[in-house]
Amino acid sequence: MEVTFTIDQEDNQVLAVYFSISKGKVHRTVEVAPGKCYVDEDSKGKPIGVEMLAPGEVKLLLRKLRGKYTIPEVDNAYKTMKTALSGA
Repeated sequence: MEVTFTIDQEDNQVLAVYFSISKGKVHRTVEVAPGKCYVDEDSKGKPIGVEMLAPGEVKLLLRKLRGKYTIPEVDNAYKTMKTALSGA
């Protein structure tokens, strides 16, 4: 899995995070959390990428994704984020 970040050049704030899950042509984009999280799907409905536009809400958005898609990478990312935030 490849993760890319879009960063505001003026204040170095993370604006978006994109998780590339697999290669493929995007057939459609599904809005999971309005204005905050989108999943790119191939023609068979398999997720190939996830974009999060509210990085400060990553834990919440990953939880929503886990309810909709079975993606081992998303499950692992959720567990890692939950562990990291529990110590914060």
